[in-house]
Amino acid sequence: MNTSQMTASLITLLVLVQFSFFGALVAKARVQFDVAAPLTTGPEAFARLQRVHLNTLERLALFLPLLWMASLHAAPVWFAPPGLLFVIARFAYWRGYVREPSARKVGNVLSMVAIAALLVLNLGGLLGALR
Repeated sequence: MNTSQMTASLITLLVLVQFSFFGALVAKARVQFDVAAPLTTGPEAFARLQRVHLNTLERLALFLPLLWMASLHAAPVWFAPPGLLFVIARFAYWRGYVREPSARKVGNVLSMVAIAALLVLNLGGLLGALR
């Protein structure tokens, strides 16, 4: 395993542990607020945690492929910072959303900045390979 693969693996592990943590918070909230499966709605406090978990899943569908594509043609110094920014941003999103839904914006914007950075990095790598 080379350095790029190792770095992408570590970031992937971090984000999947984070996603599992968010899922555990939803499971705990199901018990706390008596929201039986398969229901996906309940008190606002439950709904906020549920949205954090689902929104993170939605972002992972973009983030993970872009991260691994970047690891194929870029050094970790280029793709690790947006990868770590994504993890930090999702924590900010969680903390903000649980406190007040409008406070989720910073975490959401930073998540999209990380995804956009990986997208640009991949486009640059692909265009460079075509030359």
